[in-house]
Amino acid sequence: MQALKELKQKRKSLIEGLLIGEFIFQDDRFKYVDPRIIDVAGYKSKRLLNEPVFDLVYPDDRGKVERLVQKGLKEGEFFLEIKFRALRNNGEIIHLKATALLMEYKNRPAIVGSFTDLTEWDKVQQNLEKLEAMIAG
Repeated sequence: MQALKELKQKRKSLIEGLLIGEFIFQDDRFKYVDPRIIDVAGYKSKRLLNEPVFDLVYPDDRGKVERLVQKGLKEGEFFLEIKFRALRNNGEIIHLKATALLMEYKNRPAIVGSFTDLTEWDKVQQNLEKLEAMIAG
C-alpha cells in the first residue's frame, strides 16, 4: 500500500513539470525552439534548428506524425494534439505530446505549439497500473 501511495504522489508531482517549451515549425524545420526543448533533446541550438523535424521523431512514429502535420497544412485548419516518441541526440527515446496550431509566421503558414515531456509520466503510470493490478488480483 505504501508503494502505491508513493507512486501516486510522484505522479502528482510530475504534472507540474511536464511542459518543456514552445516551438515554431515551418518548411519541415524548427524556426524557433524554446531553450528547455534544446536541453531535453540534448542538441546544440543551431543543430536542432537545422535538422529536418521529422528526423527527430522515432522511426515507428514518424509516418503518423508526418501525415497528421501534412493533412493539417493542406486543409488550412490545424489543431493537433498528438503523443509520439522522439529521439534525443544520444539516441535515447523520449515520450512527448505536442499541442499545436496553424498560424502565420513571417507572412507564411507555420505550426506553433508546445511540447510536453511524458517520459517519466509514462513510467510512473505503468508502475502504478502494475501495482493496482497486483493489489486487485
